[in-house]
Amino acid sequence: MENQNKIPVTPQVAPPVAVQPPVQKVFKLDVENGSGNEKPSMLQTLMKASGSVFMEKMNVPVQPVSDITKSVLGPRPTLGANSTFIRQIEERRNRKSLRILIGTLLVAVLVFGYFKLALSPDVTIFGPNIATRFEESNQEIKQIQTQVNEQYFRTARLHLDRLSQLGDGFRFHTALASSATLSAVERAESDGELNRLRGEMKNSLVALKSVFIRPLAVPMYSNSPRTPAKAEGEFADALRAHLLQRKNELGDLRDEAVIVEQRYLDSMIKAVDNAPLRRTIADLDLDVLTGEKITEVLSLLQQGGGDDLSIISRIKEGRIRWTEIIASIESVTRQVDALYGQGLFDEIGGIRYTDYDFDRTTGQVTVSGLTKTEDSKTFSLIANLIDRFEKSSGFKDIEMRSFSKSAAEGAGFSSSLRLTFYLQSGDDVRDERIP
Repeated sequence: MENQNKIPVTPQVAPPVAVQPPVQKVFKLDVENGSGNEKPSMLQTLMKASGSVFMEKMNVPVQPVSDITKSVLGPRPTLGANSTFIRQIEERRNRKSLRILIGTLLVAVLVFGYFKLALSPDVTIFGPNIATRFEESNQEIKQIQTQVNEQYFRTARLHLDRLSQLGDGFRFHTALASSATLSAVERAESDGELNRLRGEMKNSLVALKSVFIRPLAVPMYSNSPRTPAKAEGEFADALRAHLLQRKNELGDLRDEAVIVEQRYLDSMIKAVDNAPLRRTIADLDLDVLTGEKITEVLSLLQQGGGDDLSIISRIKEGRIRWTEIIASIESVTRQVDALYGQGLFDEIGGIRYTDYDFDRTTGQVTVSGLTKTEDSKTFSLIANLIDRFEKSSGFKDIEMRSFSKSAAEGAGFSSSLRLTFYLQSGDDVRDERIP
């Protein structure tokens, strides 16, 4: 009964909603009026991955890619229609390049021909050309530079004369310093004078170096390459010719002033010709100026110098060096008589020389003197003296010319002696060999 009275309830169901199928957006690239589909490009892929999805969600209609490219790039050109135009552009470009090339070659030929004619001294179609004007300019430059070089060499000649004056004393004190017979006081005085001379000579060498270190030549135009040595030789020849011309233009040679100027010009020419001297002075290290370097400069100056001072120096070089010879004789004598030269001959005896003689042509030296001993060994003393002279490196061929012996009561034994020997310049087998 209860079941019959129940009314069946039917569940309410919402009416079905029509499901819209998803719209597939196909990206078509319209090429040549939109015919055919092609593979999506990079732009299409990016738009599909980002913009298209967003636009779909926002329910915004997507514009085809072909419309976008058309609006931006415009219609695609047709190759078939434009090929003639492109060929015309290429032909015009080639013709223009050819004209430029021909014009450049023509200009190069004209320029080369112009300079070839202009630089040839034999071509004077348009009057004096560039080569002739260059040569005239070179001669003017050489003339001016030669006058400048003359003034520099006049200054150098003064310092060379001063160097020659100081050189004589420098050589003397240098030789004296090596003598073994000098006392301490004499050696100190000699060393002081040597230092003074070295300082004054250094001042002259500083001035000379400032002159000789500068080149004689200056840059000039030349058709062919010129080495610095060749240019120096050309300007040295020009200076020499200029000085000779000045010498020939001098007036009366009996005038003393003219004679002095002539000698001065001669000494300047000698300085120009003495290239080794100029190079040596220019290369000197004046911070380390040794006696050997000064001696080398003096030797070169003496060899090439034509002035009076150099002539005097050569005469002095050939003179008898008595100081050195006597000092060597005394040094040998002290090896036999240790008290020689002490003024004790009258009291205790020994050796005393009374006369020296020298033959310059043969180099023979003759020594005369006396010997005195307390016993009868006077001849032994003389024999030892002869032996020491023979073994020395400065003398050779010792001979005893004459002697006499006498004895006095309470005065010992005495004897005269007369020795002759020669100056030795090289080695001798009789010299004493020191191991």
